[in-house]
Amino acid sequence: MDYRAVLERIVTWAAKDPNVRTVVLTGSAASGALHELSDRDIELHVLRTAPLEQDDSWWNSLGEVLAVERLTNGDDQPTRLVYYVGGKIDFTLVGFLERVSQI
Repeated sequence: MDYRAVLERIVTWAAKDPNVRTVVLTGSAASGALHELSDRDIELHVLRTAPLEQDDSWWNSLGEVLAVERLTNGDDQPTRLVYYVGGKIDFTLVGFLERVSQI
């Protein structure tokens, strides 16, 4: 998987989606500790998570999908572990409005 090209596609898509506020690369790719089995960890900071939880097109178009795990992490953030041919991307959805309503 050409992660550089995929990251560019994610940023281009996010810039056009008014729900997406920020794209953050985290994990080993962000820290520079990459190795041959490294995946990519991406946080999508959005106004509302529901639209992205209900629509698979935003991650489905990034490559040939082998499997998807739909999880919620310890902070109640929806997470999509998407296994593509040649790579894996962990997407975490961080909802601004959901966070504000909990305060």
